[in-house]
Amino acid sequence: MKKLYYLLLTFISISSFGQSYSYTTYNTSNSGIGSNYIGDIKVDANGLLWLSTYNGVTTFDGTTFTNYNTSNSQIASNEIKKTEIDGLGRKWMATQLNGIILRNGTTWANYTSANSGLPSNLIQDIAVDGLNNLWIATPAGLTKFNGTTWTTYTSLTSLNSIAIDSSNGVWVVNDAGVLYKFNGTDFNTVFQGLSKILKIANNTVYCQSGDALMTFTTGGVLIAIQYQSNSCLAGYQLTALDVDSTNKVWIGFGGTGLQNFTNCTSYTMANSDLPDDYVSAVRTQSNGTIWVGTPEFGLVKMTPSTTSCNPPTNFSSTNVTSTTATINWTAPNPAPDGYIYLYNTSPTMGGIDGGTQTTSANLTELIPNADYYWWVASVCGNTQSAWVLGGFFGTPPVVACWQTISAGAGHTLGIKSDGTLWSWGFNSRGQLGDGTNTNRNSPIQIGTSTNWKSIATGDSQSFAIKTDGTLWACGKNQFSVLGDGTTIDRNVFTQIGTNTNWQTVSGGAISTHAIKTDGSLWAWGNGANLGDGLNTSRTTPTRIGTANNWKSVSVNGNHAVALKTNGTLWATGFNGQGELGNGSGTSSYVYIQIGTGTNWKTITTGGDSTLAIKTDGTLWAWGSNVQGQLGDGTNTQRNTPVQIGNNTNWFDVQGKSSTTVAIKTDGTLWTWGYNISGQLGDGTFVNKNVPTQIISNYYMQKITIGHNHTLGMTNLGTILIWGSNLGGQLGNGTTINQSTPITIACPTLNIEDFVSTSEIKLYPNPVKDNLTLTFDQTIDLVVIYNLLGQEVVTKAINANEAVIDVSKLAAGTYIVKITSNNEVKTLKVIKE
Repeated sequence: MKKLYYLLLTFISISSFGQSYSYTTYNTSNSGIGSNYIGDIKVDANGLLWLSTYNGVTTFDGTTFTNYNTSNSQIASNEIKKTEIDGLGRKWMATQLNGIILRNGTTWANYTSANSGLPSNLIQDIAVDGLNNLWIATPAGLTKFNGTTWTTYTSLTSLNSIAIDSSNGVWVVNDAGVLYKFNGTDFNTVFQGLSKILKIANNTVYCQSGDALMTFTTGGVLIAIQYQSNSCLAGYQLTALDVDSTNKVWIGFGGTGLQNFTNCTSYTMANSDLPDDYVSAVRTQSNGTIWVGTPEFGLVKMTPSTTSCNPPTNFSSTNVTSTTATINWTAPNPAPDGYIYLYNTSPTMGGIDGGTQTTSANLTELIPNADYYWWVASVCGNTQSAWVLGGFFGTPPVVACWQTISAGAGHTLGIKSDGTLWSWGFNSRGQLGDGTNTNRNSPIQIGTSTNWKSIATGDSQSFAIKTDGTLWACGKNQFSVLGDGTTIDRNVFTQIGTNTNWQTVSGGAISTHAIKTDGSLWAWGNGANLGDGLNTSRTTPTRIGTANNWKSVSVNGNHAVALKTNGTLWATGFNGQGELGNGSGTSSYVYIQIGTGTNWKTITTGGDSTLAIKTDGTLWAWGSNVQGQLGDGTNTQRNTPVQIGNNTNWFDVQGKSSTTVAIKTDGTLWTWGYNISGQLGDGTFVNKNVPTQIISNYYMQKITIGHNHTLGMTNLGTILIWGSNLGGQLGNGTTINQSTPITIACPTLNIEDFVSTSEIKLYPNPVKDNLTLTFDQTIDLVVIYNLLGQEVVTKAINANEAVIDVSKLAAGTYIVKITSNNEVKTLKVIKE
């Protein structure tokens, strides 16, 4: 969000400290321009401006306007939407409803569906490639014209925008909001949820997505999503974009003027001589001139001022913590009136801005374990100097408390980041595993082992897997749901069998399902939903079928659902509420495939319901819906999967009893269903039958839900809790219910919880040629990754010191992972 700072004894928006310009406006009342509507601006090799208007096309040589329209030339239409100039100097024009117009030298040619291979006269957008081919986006598809032959690709229709990258790659967006890259044969999906392509420049694809600016590499990798809330973006209606010769991004907005987005500098009617805050076209020139088109007030020329303002020098960053830092510099001579600065987690200028009259600034609310780049410019009156990169610093990570959590009916398990196991809540059946049957209202450590890897909870059972692949269980053992061959409750964690290849486990009230590392599926307990077809109880783990491609499984109540690695969905057990999702109410004692889809990603079972997420980020639900736990806005039972809403950014979903909790890819948390104890976290005790957002100021990473209590884990490893607390299952030291989320403190022992990485020495940093690492223990392995997660250097060490040659790596930020005594420590290094 743009901030205001006290400079020069008055409150002035930082946006006013941009480059100073003089303004000249050309309209029909003061010049020979043919129209006050300027839809597009192009500059040819001779510096001649070509203006697309609704009164034909107009050229401007800096002195004289020349207008071409249907009354004075062979142009076929006055409604010109866009002009493109190819390498041969030809001018191609897209009309509103009359096809394509070509100006070749002094000759006009008009191409329509009646006299050419053009599939539609409605032209949405055009572009030319480096081979002088014209590409046309129409409702009928994508068309290529090489000057002789028309080729139309109809496998994708309803196109609204098009652009060409420097490698002649063709990019399009259709009316469904999908960004595609065309390889000459196929349209490859890049991203969904876009409005249009604004421009491709410097191997960056600039797109509008609703009220955001989205950028991609020409390789199709998402760079950033920038809103007004997380950047200095000046408005939500992006209408035009250009990149100048100094790589600064200029954006025109419908209603908020023009912005140099790179410098976070806005130009509006209020702080400049722009005649309108509605901008329809932007074109920059290498001499610094900015041409602005408006929809009602003609063409504006912005000529840069030559007033001098020197930038600061001698930059440094000090006092860097996980969330704060101080940036410093030296004043130029003569000293300016003040300074403005920017800092960002990417090397692209932008992000958060500030102003000061001193030569330092304190940055707060930084992201832990993040890279920050920063820039400073001097302010001289109403002008500013060039922005100068101040440098780079990295914030150290906050040591996370929790690694994972899991909620049972009335108790909770957690594994801390040091691999220790903790539990709290109801303990009447020994489900906490502490050797007692005493409830605990705050976390208590279970044993001294530090190699716990994953956990799962049934109603009154607890399961855990260690890093050595062994499986352990405790709690209520009715139907031998623990799998130890007995029906005796256990109040300490007991190893189940001797196998060392357990990968994941899911516990329910009457049965347990698990998958081994070889992809085989196993189950035990009551035979009703084991899936082996026999309906016979099992007291020890029993293999289900012969398949070796099981990926995940979830059991809760009387049914189980599982995914295979091929993305297919399978279910078994009771089906009285349609929870199997096969369109019937008939139970099944074997796993049956649900539908034919191969794009299922995440599953969860509620009491008598099932929810799942597909790989496209959509959310689906079926089964009982008495309390609105499916989230489809009704309380109607569903016996086949129904999509919940139309969002495509669901990340994880968990159900228990008749309540559902989910998180999206943006880290927001949503709940719905039964709310008798405030387990929805919205401050009420009212049921909800649609997803309701609960948390937006935390980035949620993991969620888990009990019968009436809910927990969420943030990306920093902290836990938020809410709902029923009668047994202390929230872990905050009380037995008081909570209807809104609160955090619980990280439990500590008399020893250090976490291994410090401060004893690792890594230098120099930044590094140019050789990187040296020293440690007080033996370094087994060093692996260096780039920020795309690609392994670029691997070296076995077996010594306390290592020297790594990084001279061949490209400049940038790298992740260094050091393995020592089966522990992995992660550091960052900058390659110069």
